[in-house]
Amino acid sequence: MAKSKLLKDLVNREIELDEALEKLMIYASDLKDECLYKWASSELRGYKEGDVLQPYRILNSGNILYNGINGRYICTGTPLDIWHIIKGIALKKYKVEDLKELSEEQKKEIQEKIDEIQEVRILFGIGTLIDAYKTDNLARDLTDFSEYVLESSDESINCSRIYIPISKGDISGILSSIRTKLIDILIEIDSKVENLDDLDISSISEKDKEGIRKQIKIIIMGKDNQVSIGDNSDNSNNVINIKRKKKFKVIAKITAIVGLIASIITINLAWNTEFVIGVRKFIIRLLA
Repeated sequence: MAKSKLLKDLVNREIELDEALEKLMIYASDLKDECLYKWASSELRGYKEGDVLQPYRILNSGNILYNGINGRYICTGTPLDIWHIIKGIALKKYKVEDLKELSEEQKKEIQEKIDEIQEVRILFGIGTLIDAYKTDNLARDLTDFSEYVLESSDESINCSRIYIPISKGDISGILSSIRTKLIDILIEIDSKVENLDDLDISSISEKDKEGIRKQIKIIIMGKDNQVSIGDNSDNSNNVINIKRKKKFKVIAKITAIVGLIASIITINLAWNTEFVIGVRKFIIRLLA
């Protein structure tokens, strides 16, 4: 049976995610859990370029939009085919009109650019994400590629801005995944601690701490202690393949679904918080 008010408040959405993450950093310090501290700190303050991200923070989108002029028309939020960028790179950088004439090294370089475009890495901290969800104005800027679009379109498409919009649904999915992991971690700690709300768990035995650290690492990094983004599809008909990666691993999808079910149950049966936490705890053990 869960004893922590913090855990109950989080399930009932009576505490903000940033406050819960701050408290989790204190628990991580007491546990001497570097993995947990880094995760909580990064989710709170944001990640740095080059950091390994959780799958839920990596979006794969082909929805490229632009503002600018197309011929005689002024365009705002108009879809842009990614092949304009591919063709533009071939024309402007390699002076090649037919993609089949590209060398293997050139194809590899273009492929890396396409992967970079399609993979949207969300580095923002929790506060920025929450604000962006409210205002719906988050996007990844790709305007640096405007010269390639201009080249490939024979100067008919002049982009003042190219971007990939990050939808409220995408942000909601990230926030939901963070909340789910928070609850899973707190359930694990709560099962070993007499009073989690004291913010002092230093009295736990070293054996129990080691057990908690091991389980938390599985929750954060996956059962194999590694973050796997997914696999790439193969399209042998294209000279340059546009890779499509899975947003989440199967286990991440299951965890997210469990979190959604728990949220629905909580809204409708707020008085039975213990039942919600119990269900989640059972699923975590089952997936571990």
